[in-house]
Amino acid sequence: MSVVIDVENLTKQYGSLRAVDDLSFQVSAGQVFAFLGQNGAGKSTTIRMLLSLIRPDSGRIRLFGKDLQSQRISILRQTGAVIEKPDLYGYLTGFENLSLFAKLNGLKLSSHMLRTQLGRVGLESRANDKVKAYSQGMKQRLGIAVALVHDPQLIILDEPTNGLDPQGIVDIRNLILQLCHVHGKTVFISSHMLSEVQQVADHVMIIEKGRKIMQGNADELVSPEYVHVEIDSDDNHRCLEWIRKSGWDTDAASTTNGLIRARISKKDLSGFSVALINNGFPLKQFAQMNSLEDYFLSITQ
Repeated sequence: MSVVIDVENLTKQYGSLRAVDDLSFQVSAGQVFAFLGQNGAGKSTTIRMLLSLIRPDSGRIRLFGKDLQSQRISILRQTGAVIEKPDLYGYLTGFENLSLFAKLNGLKLSSHMLRTQLGRVGLESRANDKVKAYSQGMKQRLGIAVALVHDPQLIILDEPTNGLDPQGIVDIRNLILQLCHVHGKTVFISSHMLSEVQQVADHVMIIEKGRKIMQGNADELVSPEYVHVEIDSDDNHRCLEWIRKSGWDTDAASTTNGLIRARISKKDLSGFSVALINNGFPLKQFAQMNSLEDYFLSITQ
Protein backbone atom coordinates (compact mmCIF):
# COMPACT_ATOMS: atom_id res chain seq x y z
CA MET A 1 0.00 0.00 0.00
CA SER A 2 1.50 3.34 -1.05
CA VAL A 3 2.19 6.14 1.42
CA VAL A 4 0.25 9.37 0.80
CA ILE A 5 1.46 11.41 3.80
CA ASP A 6 4.97 11.00 5.21
CA VAL A 7 5.86 13.33 8.08
CA GLU A 8 9.28 13.15 9.69
CA ASN A 9 10.46 14.99 12.84
CA LEU A 10 8.07 17.90 12.34
CA THR A 11 8.51 20.79 14.80
CA LYS A 12 6.83 24.19 15.14
CA GLN A 13 7.55 26.73 17.87
CA TYR A 14 5.57 29.87 18.76
CA GLY A 15 7.67 31.85 21.24
CA SER A 16 8.02 29.65 24.32
CA LEU A 17 5.26 27.27 23.13
CA ARG A 18 6.29 24.21 21.13
CA ALA A 19 3.02 23.52 19.30
CA VAL A 20 4.37 20.50 17.40
CA ASP A 21 7.29 18.57 18.82
CA ASP A 22 9.33 16.15 16.69
CA LEU A 23 6.20 14.57 15.17
CA SER A 24 6.52 11.66 12.72
CA PHE A 25 3.81 9.54 11.09
CA GLN A 26 2.63 8.03 7.81
CA VAL A 27 -0.78 7.73 6.18
CA SER A 28 -1.39 4.99 3.61
CA ALA A 29 -3.52 5.35 0.48
CA GLY A 30 -7.20 4.54 0.88
CA GLN A 31 -7.30 5.02 4.65
CA VAL A 32 -9.60 7.06 6.82
CA PHE A 33 -6.91 8.33 9.18
CA ALA A 34 -8.15 9.93 12.43
CA PHE A 35 -5.89 12.59 13.95
CA LEU A 36 -6.93 13.10 17.56
CA GLY A 37 -5.91 15.24 20.51
CA GLN A 38 -7.31 17.63 23.06
CA ASN A 39 -7.60 21.37 22.39
CA GLY A 40 -4.12 22.82 22.09
CA ALA A 41 -2.52 19.46 21.32
CA GLY A 42 -1.14 20.71 17.98
CA LYS A 43 -3.67 19.23 15.53
CA SER A 44 -4.57 22.43 13.66
CA THR A 45 -0.94 23.55 13.51
CA THR A 46 0.03 20.20 11.98
CA ILE A 47 -2.79 20.40 9.42
CA ARG A 48 -1.78 23.92 8.41
CA MET A 49 1.77 22.70 7.86
CA LEU A 50 0.46 19.80 5.75
CA LEU A 51 -1.34 22.36 3.57
CA SER A 52 1.71 24.67 3.47
CA LEU A 53 -0.28 27.46 5.14
CA ILE A 54 2.54 27.76 7.66
CA ARG A 55 6.10 26.47 7.47
CA PRO A 56 7.65 24.13 10.02
CA ASP A 57 10.73 25.19 11.95
CA SER A 58 12.27 21.81 11.22
CA GLY A 59 11.33 18.41 9.83
CA ARG A 60 10.13 17.13 6.50
CA ILE A 61 6.72 16.67 4.87
CA ARG A 62 6.26 14.49 1.80
CA LEU A 63 2.88 14.03 0.12
CA PHE A 64 2.48 11.50 -2.71
CA GLY A 65 6.23 10.89 -2.44
CA LYS A 66 7.02 14.56 -3.20
CA ASP A 67 8.67 17.14 -0.98
CA LEU A 68 6.09 19.75 0.06
CA GLN A 69 8.46 22.71 0.02
CA SER A 70 9.85 22.11 -3.45
CA GLN A 71 6.74 20.66 -5.16
CA ARG A 72 3.94 22.53 -3.41
CA ILE A 73 1.78 23.32 -6.47
CA SER A 74 1.90 19.77 -7.81
CA ILE A 75 0.95 18.39 -4.39
CA LEU A 76 -1.94 20.80 -3.77
CA ARG A 77 -3.47 19.84 -7.12
CA GLN A 78 -3.99 16.39 -5.64
CA THR A 79 -5.20 17.66 -2.24
CA GLY A 80 -8.53 19.04 -1.04
CA ALA A 81 -9.24 20.45 2.40
CA VAL A 82 -11.93 21.90 4.64
CA ILE A 83 -10.56 23.77 7.65
CA GLU A 84 -13.33 24.09 10.24
CA LYS A 85 -16.23 26.06 8.66
CA PRO A 86 -15.92 26.38 4.87
CA ASP A 87 -15.77 29.86 3.29
CA LEU A 88 -18.78 30.10 0.99
CA TYR A 89 -20.78 32.88 -0.68
CA GLY A 90 -24.21 33.00 0.95
CA TYR A 91 -25.80 35.13 -1.76
CA LEU A 92 -24.92 32.56 -4.43
CA THR A 93 -26.56 29.18 -4.94
CA GLY A 94 -24.79 25.93 -4.19
CA PHE A 95 -24.29 25.38 -7.91
CA GLU A 96 -22.91 28.89 -8.41
CA ASN A 97 -20.50 28.48 -5.50
CA LEU A 98 -19.16 25.23 -6.89
CA SER A 99 -18.90 26.68 -10.40
CA LEU A 100 -16.98 29.70 -9.08
CA PHE A 101 -14.48 27.61 -7.11
CA ALA A 102 -13.99 25.32 -10.12
CA LYS A 103 -13.06 28.36 -12.24
CA LEU A 104 -10.70 29.62 -9.53
CA ASN A 105 -8.98 26.22 -9.77
CA GLY A 106 -8.62 26.69 -13.52
CA LEU A 107 -11.20 24.01 -14.30
CA LYS A 108 -13.78 24.11 -17.07
CA LEU A 109 -16.47 21.76 -15.82
CA SER A 110 -19.79 21.21 -17.54
CA SER A 111 -23.07 21.81 -15.75
CA HIS A 112 -23.58 18.04 -15.67
CA MET A 113 -20.20 17.47 -14.00
CA LEU A 114 -20.89 20.14 -11.38
CA ARG A 115 -24.30 18.68 -10.59
CA THR A 116 -22.76 15.22 -10.36
CA GLN A 117 -20.31 16.60 -7.80
CA LEU A 118 -23.18 18.10 -5.81
CA GLY A 119 -25.01 14.79 -6.03
CA ARG A 120 -21.97 13.04 -4.56
CA VAL A 121 -22.41 15.09 -1.36
CA GLY A 122 -26.22 14.83 -1.38
CA LEU A 123 -26.97 18.39 -2.52
CA GLU A 124 -28.20 17.92 -6.09
CA SER A 125 -31.82 18.70 -5.13
CA ARG A 126 -30.73 21.94 -3.40
CA ALA A 127 -28.27 23.05 -6.08
CA ASN A 128 -30.32 26.12 -7.06
CA ASP A 129 -31.00 27.31 -3.50
CA LYS A 130 -28.96 30.16 -2.07
CA VAL A 131 -26.34 28.99 0.42
CA LYS A 132 -27.58 31.42 3.09
CA ALA A 133 -30.67 29.18 3.33
CA TYR A 134 -28.56 26.04 3.87
CA SER A 135 -28.27 24.33 7.24
CA GLN A 136 -24.79 24.08 8.78
CA GLY A 137 -24.62 20.43 7.70
CA MET A 138 -25.44 21.36 4.12
CA LYS A 139 -22.76 24.05 4.18
CA GLN A 140 -20.25 21.50 5.42
CA ARG A 141 -21.18 19.14 2.60
CA LEU A 142 -20.91 21.95 0.05
CA GLY A 143 -17.50 22.81 1.50
CA ILE A 144 -16.43 19.22 0.92
CA ALA A 145 -17.80 19.41 -2.64
CA VAL A 146 -15.63 22.49 -3.18
CA ALA A 147 -12.63 20.61 -1.76
CA LEU A 148 -13.37 17.75 -4.18
CA VAL A 149 -14.03 19.87 -7.29
CA HIS A 150 -10.58 19.14 -8.74
CA ASP A 151 -10.91 15.41 -7.93
CA PRO A 152 -8.06 15.20 -5.37
CA GLN A 153 -6.72 11.92 -4.05
CA LEU A 154 -6.23 13.26 -0.50
CA ILE A 155 -8.95 15.05 1.50
CA ILE A 156 -8.05 16.77 4.77
CA LEU A 157 -10.98 17.60 7.07
CA ASP A 158 -10.44 19.64 10.23
CA GLU A 159 -13.38 19.20 12.64
CA PRO A 160 -15.94 18.52 9.86
CA THR A 161 -18.83 17.85 12.29
CA ASN A 162 -18.43 21.01 14.39
CA GLY A 163 -21.79 22.62 15.13
CA LEU A 164 -23.85 20.01 13.27
CA ASP A 165 -27.15 18.50 14.37
CA PRO A 166 -27.42 14.68 14.61
CA GLN A 167 -28.62 14.33 11.00
CA GLY A 168 -25.78 16.51 9.77
CA ILE A 169 -23.27 14.38 11.65
CA VAL A 170 -24.69 11.21 10.10
CA ASP A 171 -24.52 12.80 6.62
CA ILE A 172 -20.85 13.72 7.03
CA ARG A 173 -20.06 10.25 8.41
CA ASN A 174 -21.67 8.54 5.43
CA LEU A 175 -19.93 10.92 3.03
CA ILE A 176 -16.51 10.14 4.52
CA LEU A 177 -17.13 6.40 4.19
CA GLN A 178 -18.29 6.85 0.60
CA LEU A 179 -15.28 8.96 -0.34
CA CYS A 180 -12.91 6.33 0.98
CA HIS A 181 -14.57 3.02 0.17
CA VAL A 182 -16.45 3.92 -3.04
CA HIS A 183 -14.28 6.61 -4.61
CA GLY A 184 -10.91 5.41 -3.31
CA LYS A 185 -9.89 8.67 -1.64
CA THR A 186 -7.56 8.98 1.33
CA VAL A 187 -9.25 10.94 4.12
CA PHE A 188 -7.28 12.61 6.94
CA ILE A 189 -9.73 13.74 9.60
CA SER A 190 -9.26 15.73 12.80
CA SER A 191 -12.24 15.59 15.14
CA HIS A 192 -13.43 15.83 18.74
CA MET A 193 -16.40 13.56 17.95
CA LEU A 194 -14.73 10.34 19.05
CA SER A 195 -17.89 8.24 18.77
CA GLU A 196 -18.11 9.27 15.12
CA VAL A 197 -14.40 8.70 14.50
CA GLN A 198 -14.81 5.19 15.87
CA GLN A 199 -17.39 4.45 13.15
CA VAL A 200 -15.31 5.63 10.18
CA ALA A 201 -11.58 5.43 10.97
CA ASP A 202 -9.23 2.69 9.80
CA HIS A 203 -6.25 4.12 11.65
CA VAL A 204 -5.95 6.39 14.69
CA MET A 205 -3.19 8.64 15.97
CA ILE A 206 -3.38 10.61 19.23
CA ILE A 207 -1.10 13.55 20.04
CA GLU A 208 -0.63 15.52 23.24
CA LYS A 209 1.42 18.69 23.64
CA GLY A 210 2.57 18.33 20.05
CA ARG A 211 3.95 14.81 20.47
CA LYS A 212 2.58 11.48 19.29
CA ILE A 213 1.52 9.31 22.21
CA MET A 214 -0.30 6.51 20.34
CA GLN A 215 -0.84 5.26 16.80
CA GLY A 216 -2.52 2.09 15.61
CA ASN A 217 -5.32 0.39 13.71
CA ALA A 218 -8.74 1.42 14.98
CA ASP A 219 -9.99 -2.17 15.14
CA GLU A 220 -7.07 -3.06 17.43
CA LEU A 221 -7.99 -0.29 19.85
CA VAL A 222 -11.72 -1.02 19.91
CA SER A 223 -12.16 -4.73 19.23
CA PRO A 224 -15.11 -7.04 19.83
CA GLU A 225 -12.67 -9.67 21.16
CA TYR A 226 -10.35 -7.49 23.23
CA VAL A 227 -10.84 -4.73 25.76
CA HIS A 228 -8.50 -2.13 27.21
CA VAL A 229 -8.41 -2.05 30.98
CA GLU A 230 -7.10 0.68 33.23
CA ILE A 231 -5.45 -0.64 36.38
CA ASP A 232 -4.37 0.95 39.63
CA SER A 233 -2.58 -1.23 42.19
CA ASP A 234 -0.48 -0.67 45.30
CA ASP A 235 2.69 -0.72 43.16
CA ASN A 236 2.01 0.17 39.53
CA HIS A 237 5.64 0.08 38.46
CA ARG A 238 6.14 -3.50 39.65
CA CYS A 239 2.66 -4.50 38.44
CA LEU A 240 3.39 -3.21 34.93
CA GLU A 241 6.60 -5.21 34.77
CA TRP A 242 4.75 -8.35 35.88
CA ILE A 243 1.98 -7.90 33.26
CA ARG A 244 4.59 -7.61 30.51
CA LYS A 245 6.82 -10.46 31.67
CA SER A 246 3.93 -12.83 32.37
CA GLY A 247 2.69 -12.45 28.80
CA TRP A 248 -0.75 -11.02 29.54
CA ASP A 249 0.14 -7.94 27.46
CA THR A 250 3.76 -7.37 26.48
CA ASP A 251 2.80 -3.88 25.21
CA ALA A 252 1.11 -2.75 28.45
CA ALA A 253 2.05 0.83 29.32
CA SER A 254 1.76 3.56 31.91
CA THR A 255 -0.79 6.33 31.31
CA THR A 256 -0.08 10.01 31.80
CA ASN A 257 -1.88 9.88 35.15
CA GLY A 258 0.32 7.04 36.42
CA LEU A 259 -2.08 4.14 35.93
CA ILE A 260 -1.56 1.01 33.79
CA ARG A 261 -3.23 0.39 30.44
CA ALA A 262 -3.40 -3.18 29.13
CA ARG A 263 -5.18 -4.92 26.24
CA ILE A 264 -6.74 -8.22 27.32
CA SER A 265 -8.97 -10.78 25.64
CA LYS A 266 -12.52 -10.36 26.93
CA LYS A 267 -12.77 -14.06 27.76
CA ASP A 268 -9.64 -13.78 29.93
CA LEU A 269 -10.66 -10.67 31.90
CA SER A 270 -11.76 -12.43 35.06
CA GLY A 271 -8.71 -14.70 35.03
CA PHE A 272 -6.46 -11.68 34.54
CA SER A 273 -7.88 -9.80 37.53
CA VAL A 274 -7.58 -12.92 39.72
CA ALA A 275 -3.98 -13.43 38.57
CA LEU A 276 -3.11 -9.85 39.53
CA ILE A 277 -4.48 -10.31 43.03
CA ASN A 278 -2.89 -13.76 43.48
CA ASN A 279 0.50 -12.35 42.49
CA GLY A 280 0.41 -9.67 45.14
CA PHE A 281 -1.19 -6.71 43.38
CA PRO A 282 -4.31 -5.58 45.28
CA LEU A 283 -6.50 -3.61 42.86
CA LYS A 284 -7.64 -0.09 43.66
CA GLN A 285 -9.09 0.18 40.13
CA PHE A 286 -9.81 -2.26 37.32
CA ALA A 287 -11.87 -0.37 34.71
CA GLN A 288 -12.84 -1.60 31.26
CA MET A 289 -12.61 0.86 28.36
CA ASN A 290 -15.00 -0.24 25.65
CA SER A 291 -14.90 2.76 23.34
CA LEU A 292 -12.37 4.93 21.54
CA GLU A 293 -13.44 7.80 23.79
CA ASP A 294 -12.62 5.76 26.90
CA TYR A 295 -9.24 4.87 25.47
CA PHE A 296 -8.51 8.45 24.41
CA LEU A 297 -9.33 9.84 27.84
CA SER A 298 -7.27 7.18 29.58
CA ILE A 299 -4.04 8.23 27.83
CA THR A 300 -4.55 12.01 27.68
CA GLN A 301 -5.75 12.82 31.20
